[in-house]
Order: sequence, then C-alpha cells, then structure tokens
Amino acid sequence: MDSMAMVHQRENVHNYFDELEGIPWINMVLDFLSFKDVLQLSGTCRYFRARSGYMIPAEWPSLQKSAFFRGEDFKGVAKKWQTLDFMNANGDIMIPNPHLVHSVIIKYRWRDQGWGNRKGTLFVVKNDGKAPNDYAAPNPKFVIAQSKDVAQHEWSTALLSFRPERLEVSDDHPNREPFACTYHLWERTGGGGGHSLYISDLEIRCLICVAHGELVEYQL
Repeated sequence: MDSMAMVHQRENVHNYFDELEGIPWINMVLDFLSFKDVLQLSGTCRYFRARSGYMIPAEWPSLQKSAFFRGEDFKGVAKKWQTLDFMNANGDIMIPNPHLVHSVIIKYRWRDQGWGNRKGTLFVVKNDGKAPNDYAAPNPKFVIAQSKDVAQHEWSTALLSFRPERLEVSDDHPNREPFACTYHLWERTGGGGGHSLYISDLEIRCLICVAHGELVEYQL
C-alpha cells in the first residue's frame, strides 16, 4: 500500500469515528470489558488515546494503607478490615461522576508469616455480607472479588478489581451516595496457628468511562 492510500485510509477511519460522536456505543462496549481490556483499548489508536487522562485527587484520610493481622484462632475466621468509603468527612462524594465508574482497582503489597502453609486472602464484600472462613465457599451474592492467590512468603504486589453497582442519576434526582451498594475489604489470615498477614502501600483507583469514550483513571 502506497503512502497516499494509507493517508486516505486513516482519514476514512477518523471520519467514521467522527460520525459516531454523540452515540454512546463506546460505553456500551466498555461495559463488557475488564479494566485491563479497557486500558488496552485506550492505547490502540489516537482516537482513544486522545481521550485518556489522569486526575490526581487530595489525600483520602479514611483509607488504611497498611495493616498487620495475626491468626488468633484455629478456625480461620474471616474478618472485616475496612469500608471503602468514597465520601469525605464533609459527606461529599470524592469521585467526579461516580455513575460513570467502570471499575474500582485495589493495588497493594503483602506477605504472610514467611514460613509454613500459605493462607492469607483478601476479599471485597458488599453490603452486610461476609467473607468465607477457611475451606468455605464464598457467597457470590456478597463476595464480588477475591485475591487470585494467597499471600506469598516474600513481599509481592497484588491487584483486586470489581465493577460497582452504579446509581442512575438525573438533574431532577441527584444522588448523595456514590454507588448503589457499600463495599468492604475483608481479610482471612488463616487458621491452624502461627499465621500472619502483612499489608502495605494499599491504594485505590477508579477507572471512569466518560461520555464519548473518554477514559480517566482517578486515584484515591
């Protein structure tokens, strides 16, 4: 293909996207993608790349970024660690346009006691649900995310992600809650004696899919 043909082909692609402006087709497609797929899509061409950006907010005072847990029983009971509170002390929502949030991504470093069996696990649980104890199956009605692997003996980085249930909003009925559900982080250090779980450098990012396919990664 000669250079002139390539130029015309690129112009045809740009004209095609221009004709689709104002049609929410991109957001409909993104609803079927994981957050990793969405970010990969944003790098496929200039049309998506030009609609990417980062917004860095103020410090999130309620987020506990580090923790140490010791398995104090032989049953391996899961315990609630903290609530993912997306509102500040004044009751203001900390995420712009929360109804456009595609995914919530939780990144952290962790390790266990450094020897023996590995059992440390993190969960995202919604509303009043509970994470499962050792060797119990999670209830999919409430447990919406779980660490893919248990904590290693050495420090490693891990990710959790989930799709929040968004509220429908309008100018006549603005919402004062960021999402339709509340979300909590649960930990399970593990039973049997001698188990510990160390977590550090925890951070949360929200991938927001704005109108016409604009992608914004919002870090809390």
